[in-house]
Amino acid sequence: PEMTARADLTLSQYDVLLRLSEAPEGRMKMTELAGAIVYSTGGLTRLVERMWRAGLVDRDQSAEDRRVVYAVMTEEGRRRLQVASKVHMDGVARHFARYLVDDEVDAVGRFLARLHGASQGCDG
Repeated sequence: PEMTARADLTLSQYDVLLRLSEAPEGRMKMTELAGAIVYSTGGLTRLVERMWRAGLVDRDQSAEDRRVVYAVMTEEGRRRLQVASKVHMDGVARHFARYLVDDEVDAVGRFLARLHGASQGCDG
């Protein structure tokens, strides 16, 4: 609700934009994107359709293989991601980080870096 109210994005839309922002040229094959955000291909197709209508992404068909479709972040998508990222970080600080004491910050930071690495397919 907070993300929707302040950035006009759902958490699923935020996740798609975040993944696209990390991809080369802000684009990913729809099948890869579905795997990255743990969505069915059909579910992602419907989500990207809504995001396309909102101007957050474009769809680009591969010139080499007409079966391959890319999701591509637009400038509006990038702008909304910046707003949403601030909302997200404010929420993390308000609901989580404020409960850490000084000697826990480094340990939690190392843990989160390992967790992020694992989610990216790295051994960390």
